[in-house]
Amino acid sequence: MGPWDPERTRILQSCIEDLDRVVPQLTEPAGTQYYERLRRLALLVARTLSGTG
Repeated sequence: MGPWDPERTRILQSCIEDLDRVVPQLTEPAGTQYYERLRRLALLVARTLSGTG
């Protein structure tokens, strides 16, 4: 995966922060599971982009 521009990286980090706040508040199991997977995927992408993945 090639490098992203700073704006895209900032947007990804903002999405991860939003998910960090929202996921713990979810009560429906399927929704919780979906958004936890989405958060894990976003973290993996962020790590890959930063070269620590």
